[in-house]
Amino acid sequence: MNWRQIKELDGMGFEIANHTRNHPSVSRLSAEQFIEQLTYIENKCSSVGISSPSTFAYPGYDLSLPVMETLRKKGYQFARAGGSRAYDPLTDHPLLIPSWAMNATNKQQIMQAFNESKDGKIVVLTIHGVPDVEHPWVNTSPELFREYLQYLSDNHFKVIALKNLAKYVNVKKAMKTIVPDLTKKLRN
Repeated sequence: MNWRQIKELDGMGFEIANHTRNHPSVSRLSAEQFIEQLTYIENKCSSVGISSPSTFAYPGYDLSLPVMETLRKKGYQFARAGGSRAYDPLTDHPLLIPSWAMNATNKQQIMQAFNESKDGKIVVLTIHGVPDVEHPWVNTSPELFREYLQYLSDNHFKVIALKNLAKYVNVKKAMKTIVPDLTKKLRN
């Protein structure tokens, strides 16, 4: 996508999150290199009139405590961390939110994931492209995407952008009281 298209998505109400400039393994970057990756996206957003992102998606779900600390210091509220399980706001740190990555081959897994949205747990999806012709391994066809949306509508799910979790989660409290656990069991 180009920045004109990203601006159009923003105008339609889609959340624009930070995913770094060029998708590096963030745990291998120095603090300065990581900040450079974040700042590039923040500056590009600003230059086209998009608010600075408050959420982050770890490239390749590569995690590290120093990266989390940088995100916290820069004011990021939430970060998607992969793991294919529901997010529990009472036990999962807001900068380590589990999520499912959608693609053309995991429809059964995504449909089963919707069942985990209960008892205060939240299903978070990572959608790379509808379609994503440049990265076919994370492609979701428009037809499949429409099917998911219809299922969510028919079953009265509430769908929000990740940044809007702040309406339901006390981010400041969670940042202070939930200890980040990078070893927490994540399903792949």
